[in-house]
Amino acid sequence: MTHSPFSDPTQERPGPDATHQMPTTSGPPGPPNPVYYSQPPQAPPTGPTPPPSGPMPPGGPMSMPPPPGGSGRRSGTAGALAAMLGPRLIPAILTVVVMVGFAVFYFVISSSHSSSSHADVTNALPQDHGPSGPAMPSPTAPYTTPTPASSPDDHASAKQQVLYELEARVMREAGVEGSATGSCDQDFDGSKNTTVTCTVTFENLHVPFTVDITNSIATATMISYTFKADQKKAPLTAEGVRTAFRASAYGSTITHPKPGTVHCDAKLPKLELVGYAKTTRYKCSFQDGDTGTWNVQDVVITDDGPTFR
Repeated sequence: MTHSPFSDPTQERPGPDATHQMPTTSGPPGPPNPVYYSQPPQAPPTGPTPPPSGPMPPGGPMSMPPPPGGSGRRSGTAGALAAMLGPRLIPAILTVVVMVGFAVFYFVISSSHSSSSHADVTNALPQDHGPSGPAMPSPTAPYTTPTPASSPDDHASAKQQVLYELEARVMREAGVEGSATGSCDQDFDGSKNTTVTCTVTFENLHVPFTVDITNSIATATMISYTFKADQKKAPLTAEGVRTAFRASAYGSTITHPKPGTVHCDAKLPKLELVGYAKTTRYKCSFQDGDTGTWNVQDVVITDDGPTFR
């Protein structure tokens, strides 16, 4: 008996357009050839499809292979998901990009404003970043330049006169009275040009000089010469710096320090050898009582004594 998917009398029989293919060659009997039917298109069922009640056709139930790339249901789900999220996903991505951009912009502006504010505070209140020593009151007496206790007489030798000038110079640089004694590596009388090395010892601190004797003239009654002393180092003292700065700040006719605002560095050394005529790491400051401006000045040691720039 031949099995057909239309064995069930309830199933519709093929119409006049159906075709039946037969083998064109004879041969031993084998499995029945499949039968192909063509029917007019029908509307898809609206409910669940009941299982066939008749015998199964040879080869099992008829089915269609899944489309390439996966099952139809999975592809349909992905497409539906893309169709649903597409209109929402793009605005969401744009929103995130804009928010990140605003965050970066805010961070840059905040950092710049913070640096600017810090700079403003530094300029407005240099006392927080500079001198922190105790406030110094106005001096009660004029500033006096320290000098050696004794000076050579008219009959002193050229060497004695040069050493006195060097000792007085070192005391001016220190800004305080103290013991200053000098010596040279060779004798000279000023009668001829020469160069010598002399050293002044001030309170156990040694200050070397290179001394050039020039324009020497010697006669039977007199000796004339000039000398120039060069130095690389100079003495700095805390007492000398503070005394000189008080006189400089309060004695100025241009600025008028506000009381209680005249300061020098708290860590000024009692005695230290520093570069001659070079800016040191020490500072002094005061606030102008008229304008409120802070004046922060570097300490520099020259042959005139402690100066401020």
